[in-house]
Amino acid sequence: MTAEDEIRRMLDHRRAAISAKAADASIEHYAQDVILFDLAPPLAQSSSDAKDPAQAQQWFDTWDGAIATEITDLVVKAEGDTAFAFGLLHMSGNRTDSSQSEFWFRTTVCLERRNGQWRIVHEHNSFPMLMDGSGKAATDLQPDTPID
Repeated sequence: MTAEDEIRRMLDHRRAAISAKAADASIEHYAQDVILFDLAPPLAQSSSDAKDPAQAQQWFDTWDGAIATEITDLVVKAEGDTAFAFGLLHMSGNRTDSSQSEFWFRTTVCLERRNGQWRIVHEHNSFPMLMDGSGKAATDLQPDTPID
């Protein structure tokens, strides 16, 4: 199995854990020193917060039922013990406040192979920002062309 295959398998396992709202499994691939740039504040999340399953569970508890997730146009590049992967992630589902969420966002992970296992050392998720001076995120976009 190639490094790219290993990483794709690991990311699919993680995607399935998020969909199932399995807090421990959703963070198990993070390195001990991971730093997150995620959709929710703050600008950066330290490894102690990122590795805390209670924090993941708190977010999962805002969803009613499974969280549908799909990554498209996933690109994985690996050389030696370093890799990165990026794509567009679609997330949807029902919220506990009876609302529905559906959005696409950009996702990038940087990985290192440590002790024979690929670990996420950095994750960056983001929405584009409207450039009209409002400072608002463009959360209603959908992909119109594949990533080349």
